[in-house]
Amino acid sequence: MRVTILTIGSRGDLDPFLALGAGLRKAGHAVRLATHRPYAEQVAAAGLEFAELTDDAREALASPAVQAMLTSKNVLAMPRLVRAALGPRLAGVAAAAERAADGADVVVASTLAMVGPTAAERAGARFVWAHLQPATPTRVYAAAGAPAASDLPGPLNLMSWALSDHMLWRGVRPVLNRRRRELGLAPFPATPPARRPPPRPPVLYGYSPAVAPVPPDWPADVHVTGYWRAAVPVAAGWRPPPALAAFLADGPPPVYVGFGSMHEKDPAGLADLLRTGLRRAGLRAVLHAGWAGLAADGDDVVVVGDVPHGWLFPRVSAVLHHGAPGRPRPGCWPDARPRSCRSSPTSTSGAAASPRSGWARAWCRAPR
Repeated sequence: MRVTILTIGSRGDLDPFLALGAGLRKAGHAVRLATHRPYAEQVAAAGLEFAELTDDAREALASPAVQAMLTSKNVLAMPRLVRAALGPRLAGVAAAAERAADGADVVVASTLAMVGPTAAERAGARFVWAHLQPATPTRVYAAAGAPAASDLPGPLNLMSWALSDHMLWRGVRPVLNRRRRELGLAPFPATPPARRPPPRPPVLYGYSPAVAPVPPDWPADVHVTGYWRAAVPVAAGWRPPPALAAFLADGPPPVYVGFGSMHEKDPAGLADLLRTGLRRAGLRAVLHAGWAGLAADGDDVVVVGDVPHGWLFPRVSAVLHHGAPGRPRPGCWPDARPRSCRSSPTSTSGAAASPRSGWARAWCRAPR
C-alpha cells in the first residue's frame, strides 16, 4: 500500500509522524511524508520519501495575520481572522499536497493539513485524519481554549465544541471550496468535518488513553492508538554543536528548558525569569532558543537551536516544555527515568500548557 502523510507545523508536529511513517514502512508499506523543506533531512534519515509541502512554518506563524488569529479573544471575528491568516497560504499548500498525494492509496493528514481531504479525493485515495490532541466533540470536557474548560457541565462542553468547530469551519471552508471548484470537485457542506454523520473519514489519535482517557460518547470510527514514538534517526552527518557537547561534558546533567514554536511577547523577560529560577535552584540548563528567540549567558546555561530530542533528552536530568500536543510526554522517551508531570484536560503531552501559568509546575524530574 502507498501512503502519503501530510503534516504542517513545528518539530513537535513532525516527530510523531516520522514515527508513524517508520512503523508503516516496517509493516511493508511505501510511505511519502510531505512537510516543510527544512525537515527534508530528518524525513530521509527515517527512511521515508520526502515531498515538500511548504517552505517554513516559522515564517507563517510569525506573520501578523496568523498572530492576530491566534491571540484574538473575539469568537465572532474568528471566521474573518482565519480567512485572512490561512487563505493566502492554503492555495500554495493545496497544490503541493495534491502532488504529494498522486499515486497514493491512503492519505493521512495532521490537524493543520486541512487540504488533505481534497488532495485524497483528487487522487482517488482513502483519507484518514490523524490528530495529536482531542478534536472530537464530547460531553466530558470542553474544546481547547474554552473558559473554565475543566469545570463546565456536559451540555456546555458540547456547546463549546459546536461553537469552536463552526467558527473555524466558517473561516476555512470558503478557501478550501475555492480550490475544489478549480478541480471540478463538489463543494464541502456547511457542516464541519467532526460533526458529519457516517460514513466519514476515520480519525486516529496519537496519544495514550492513559494520559487522556477515551470519552464514552466518542463514535466507533475514532481510535486512540497510543503515542507514535520511535527512536528517530539523527540526520546523516549531524553532530552536536561544540558548545553543547562541551557543556554536557563539563558538569552534572542539566535541565532542558524549551518552548518550541510558542511565541512570547517578552522573550527577554521570560528568559530572565527562567535563568533566575534555575540559578536559585542551583541547576545548570540547556535553553532552547525556540521561535521566541530566547537567549541567556553564563557558565551555567547553554543556548541551542534545533537539536534532536532523542539524542539530547537522555543526556539531561529533567525536561520542562510548553506542553504542545506533538511534544511527547518526556517520561515516555525510551530510556527516560520516572517523571512527574501535570497537564490540562485537552493536553496530551503531560507537561506545561504555559510557562507563566500554574501548569508551569511541570518539572519532569528524572533522578539519576
